[in-house]
Amino acid sequence: MVAVALLLLFTLPNLCRSQKTDETPRWLEPALANSHSVPMADQALLNRDFSSVLADKRTAFIGYIGPDYYKMDICFDTVKKEPDASYRVTGSSKVRTNVCTFSGFVRISDIRELNEPEYGADDFMKGRIKRQGVCIARYRLEESRQQKGSGVFSGISLFRWYIDGDNRLHYDDINDDADNYANNQFAGTWKSYATGKEKRCAWGQYRIPGSGDLDIGAAEFSVNPAYAANGWTGADSHSNRTGERTSEYTCMPPDAVNASYKIIGKESGAYYCLSINGREHRIPDMIDYGELDLKVYTRNGSALLLIGLTDYYASVYFVYHCHNAVLTRLGQIDIEQPADVEERGVRKVSFKVARENDKLVVESYLDDAVAGKSEFTLNGFTNKIK
Repeated sequence: MVAVALLLLFTLPNLCRSQKTDETPRWLEPALANSHSVPMADQALLNRDFSSVLADKRTAFIGYIGPDYYKMDICFDTVKKEPDASYRVTGSSKVRTNVCTFSGFVRISDIRELNEPEYGADDFMKGRIKRQGVCIARYRLEESRQQKGSGVFSGISLFRWYIDGDNRLHYDDINDDADNYANNQFAGTWKSYATGKEKRCAWGQYRIPGSGDLDIGAAEFSVNPAYAANGWTGADSHSNRTGERTSEYTCMPPDAVNASYKIIGKESGAYYCLSINGREHRIPDMIDYGELDLKVYTRNGSALLLIGLTDYYASVYFVYHCHNAVLTRLGQIDIEQPADVEERGVRKVSFKVARENDKLVVESYLDDAVAGKSEFTLNGFTNKIK
């Protein structure tokens, strides 16, 4: 059975182990030019389980179908590695109000390693990456024939990965701050069971491959107004009055990133250790007074942590940003209770966090009233913590 599966895998049309041809999709060309195929002798990498990358849900797929770029929603429910280099996938598609479930396979035809590693802004991941690359695959996802408007998706896929110094495989989001960043890209056709007709379609995370003039965004995906009526109304991220692209962080419980804190060496003055997803970071702030309040906000695999010291009259929140296991201190936010606090009591502190291009904007609230606004620059970090 394994021999048959391997034969099937390596007799697939392989665009990647050979030089670029006229049949190579244009959106795939940069990945081929900047990487090389892993040799068949490298079994350690060839036998890796990439299902966690394909199944990653940090951001939803963006997709279209047809020549008019009608909005299509795709969701992967399960991704499971088979004994060979294929992955069984189940999920669903939605176009307008029509929903179909599907199942099928994503079969890796080429595992490629980058010629030059990408370390992100200011090389913040330098020394933390062991290997880095992309996988090229063929996919075939069959919708249920019992459902209205069903058919078959097939085409080419690309997804990005890296392996850290502890030999752990990760979804590669190192360059997710870059304007052209994208991952889990799928492009091909959908063929109707009923009519046999094909429609071009594609989907991906952050960007859509081969989307022509549908995407006119500079900093991130943005729908061309010419296609807005094709299901895209309200689907795009919003712009503020100055034309900056903005996206909000989501408030989550601390255990969403396994965040916790503890005092180390209190007898010598005390410092705090902040643990995030199993990695401990010593932080410079002395947090040995007031009541502690930890708030966590997440977006696309990054987390903003506000470590608060609160008392009756005022609060201070130390602001930390965590991305790819690198913790950075951005600054602090001071909040004072109103003058009538003794008469009316302490107001509840909350925050609203959004990213505007290369800035992080944090609005502070006391109950429902705005108490202040703080901005932190995300490019050129200088306060990184090991």
